[in-house]
Amino acid sequence: MRNIGSSGFGLYVHVPFCTKKCTYCAFNVSHNGLHLQGDYFKALKAEVLHHLTNGPFEFHGAGFDTVYFGGGTPSLVDPSLIADFLASIPLADDAEVSIEVNPESASRELFTSYVESGVTRVSVGVQSFDDKVLSYYGRTHDSAGAERAIELAAETEGL
Repeated sequence: MRNIGSSGFGLYVHVPFCTKKCTYCAFNVSHNGLHLQGDYFKALKAEVLHHLTNGPFEFHGAGFDTVYFGGGTPSLVDPSLIADFLASIPLADDAEVSIEVNPESASRELFTSYVESGVTRVSVGVQSFDDKVLSYYGRTHDSAGAERAIELAAETEGL
């Protein structure tokens, strides 16, 4: 058995939900499966816990040092599902919990909910501040929306 967790161990959680697929995206995403997010997170939690207890690893240490919710568009997921997932897995006391946020879904309320859920860092998906480039790539926000999202994140205590 391989020992993990004593020298740092991270978990990437892929969230395959989007409102639309951007032209540059090569990831496995669904733009019509938002109604499945509850079932998806229930299955994710079961799979992670199964592998922690039955997998080829021996988990030692305080817990995951990092958790990264990527996608897709994790900011479309109900923050209570994020909170429930984080509460079900072992986390180090000083764990960094990151989530990708698309500018069009950013809000003060969303960021506050994330902090209350255990998120410590957001990664705002800004591919460009040039509106023509954003349009070309099929992004659903403009440069002003990207700047607003970054400002909201910077103003949120706990991030």
